Amino acid sequence: MGSLSSLFDLATFAILVFVFATPPDLFRTGWFAESIATQILVIFIIRTHGPAWMSRPHPVLIATSLCALAAALVLVVSPIATIFGFVPVPTGLTLTILVIVLAYLACAEIAKGVADRAVRT
Repeated sequence: MGSLSSLFDLATFAILVFVFATPPDLFRTGWFAESIATQILVIFIIRTHGPAWMSRPHPVLIATSLCALAAALVLVVSPIATIFGFVPVPTGLTLTILVIVLAYLACAEIAKGVADRAVRT
C-alpha cells in the first residue's frame, strides 16, 4: 500500500501544481482534504482479505472513521480554517479530489487482491 499511496501522492501533487496551478494555501487545503480522505477511507479496504463491500465493518469503526473524516473536512470549511492556512476549494478542484480519492480506493482494493494472491502462492 505504501507504493500505491506514494504514486497517488505524486499524482495529486502534479494535478494540484500543473493542472490547477494552485497557490500554496489552496495546495495545502486540497492536499489536506485528499490525504485525510484517502488515509481514513482506506481503513475499510485493508481491514479484510476479501472485497471490502463483502464484509460489514463494526458499527464503531464506521462511526469513528466517518466522524473523524467529517471533523477534518468541516475544519477545512469552517471559520477557523484560516488558522491552519486553509482556503475555500473551487468546485472543479473539489470534484477532482473526489475522483482521486475514489481512484485510490479502487486501486487499493485491486492491490490488496494482488498482494493477497501473491502471499497465497
